[in-house]
Amino acid sequence: MSRELSIQWALSVMANSRQWAILDTETTGFAGDDEVIQIGILGVEGETLLESLVKPVKGWIHPQASKVNGITMEMLADAPLFREIHGNFSGVLRGRRVIAYNALFDRRLIAQSERANGLEPLSLEWECAMQQFTRFSGSQTRLQGGDHSAIGDCQATLEVIKVMAMG
Repeated sequence: MSRELSIQWALSVMANSRQWAILDTETTGFAGDDEVIQIGILGVEGETLLESLVKPVKGWIHPQASKVNGITMEMLADAPLFREIHGNFSGVLRGRRVIAYNALFDRRLIAQSERANGLEPLSLEWECAMQQFTRFSGSQTRLQGGDHSAIGDCQATLEVIKVMAMG
């Protein structure tokens, strides 16, 4: 029964693609003061809606995070702050539900970045593809096929949704 619920969810996402967006972030770390340093938003039809490096207000990246995502402060020297892309970010997501592979993490880091930049948090509807895939497969699994870039991980999440939709 639960596997069928995930299949139905994935079929709904694919059938109503304009109502959804897939989001992924790369971050300065995992703590309560860490921030987004790369954001990607993909439409369910595979189109890139937003892709940007983001300069953190705190001015540094935890070495472990940099080791995973390959992003350095030198790469972010000319990147916009989160507040500088926030208008575009909110515009892209307006009227859409947000899918992330680990929605609790991405949601928290977006909120932390908004706070760090003095922004009011957006009210978004989030769905977790990881929870759906865990229910579908019967065991929790890490995202397969991602490359630890925001858009690459969005593309991998889209592939997971397609797998579920095929049953």
